[in-house]
Amino acid sequence: MCAGPADNIFYGSGSLLFLELESLCAAGASITLHIFGGEHLSEHTRRFCKKVFHYPLQTGHKAISFHLPYHVAARHNTELHARLMSDPDPVIFYGWESTSFLLETPPSKRFYVRLTAVPHKRAREYSHFTRRPLRKLFYLSEVKRAVNYERKMAVHGSFLCFHEKDRHTLPRNSRSQVIPLMIPARECCSKHGLGNYGLYYGDFSDKVQERNAIWLLEEVFAHLPFPFILAGKSPSPKLIRKTHRAPHATIVKNPTEKELHDLIEKSQVIVFPLFSETGIRAEMYQAVIHGRHCIYSGDGYVPHELKELCHRAGDAVHARKLVNSLFNHPFGVEDSFLRNTNLGSLQANSAITAKELLAQLFRS
Repeated sequence: MCAGPADNIFYGSGSLLFLELESLCAAGASITLHIFGGEHLSEHTRRFCKKVFHYPLQTGHKAISFHLPYHVAARHNTELHARLMSDPDPVIFYGWESTSFLLETPPSKRFYVRLTAVPHKRAREYSHFTRRPLRKLFYLSEVKRAVNYERKMAVHGSFLCFHEKDRHTLPRNSRSQVIPLMIPARECCSKHGLGNYGLYYGDFSDKVQERNAIWLLEEVFAHLPFPFILAGKSPSPKLIRKTHRAPHATIVKNPTEKELHDLIEKSQVIVFPLFSETGIRAEMYQAVIHGRHCIYSGDGYVPHELKELCHRAGDAVHARKLVNSLFNHPFGVEDSFLRNTNLGSLQANSAITAKELLAQLFRS
């Protein structure tokens, strides 16, 4: 059983959820999915779930709490609480946002939190990325609430981290372990030949990803003669203005999954800044499945098998050189073969991880 957010299959925490739902289903799990928000859930994802329940998000003053972080208070729901308590199966909360009812229950080994990012570290990053005094103050207060909330969560559930760096940041008394990203079996279906533009896609309502997009606009593609597309969820007026002012740049707001798939397929170079100090970025997985050349910069976490299939840029100047050299370099049969070799290794490891995790969940 999983409780998590609704989102796009190509980006955000929802992209991680959808990958792992399919992997757990293939390993034999029977899944009940609880989703917050009104976003559409594709039929592809629904077929991996026995049941799906939707819940509304609280907004405005209803999501303000002196004790709970904002995104947690927005998902406090008594109906979800009742359903989870009446079901004896293990529960995996995808992300920390829907875990508020844990504080109202006795400590139990059947509750797990798949930690997509360490809450207080993410809030601190947001505070660094905003210049508005009131918003900065809000994020700094969120850091304090998140630290206290992490300590309380550590008593009531267990953390399933993607990597050691996040695990070491958790409270000392927490029950935690590293479970690598589980991905389903896929073959590279990238188009051969040349694409038409550079691309970055993501959830731009996330301040980290907005910062990444601005870095690419100003530090990389502003110095190159190639067309560049930003595509993603809820770009801010600030990001839209900067894109319109940038030479050769276009922004696609809130593309559908079909539209985003088409953008990835027709691109020549996809660039991923990985600057966050916490969490995991799964967007690179879809890029190596459907896109041509991929570049990443920074030390953010993605599975090393995916990094092996991408070019690493040490800084902005190096990123420009890589884009320049790859823009007229056709993607060929040899590139597809290399990707499928590495993907095969990652998929085999993922299948083993999913089976071991299910055995652990029902043994606890």
